Amino acid sequence: MAKSKITGFLGVFEDKLTRLIKKIKDEYDKPKADRNRANLKSFAREAKSLKKLVNELQEQTVGTCKCPACGHNFKPK
Repeated sequence: MAKSKITGFLGVFEDKLTRLIKKIKDEYDKPKADRNRANLKSFAREAKSLKKLVNELQEQTVGTCKCPACGHNFKPK
């Protein structure tokens, strides 16, 4: 049995991900010497995990079926 996740917080995670991406872009707008590399690395790690979580939750809410062999998404009728 697949582990189901609560999809009620999808909007919260999407908002947090967009704010995090904006922070990353703002950091890259700074001159290279003024960038905080530690912050960029932590932002990137967190954004990667949030993006994975958001994609999983979106798959659950849409109700698409995925082929286990090739990964093709089938839409419900």
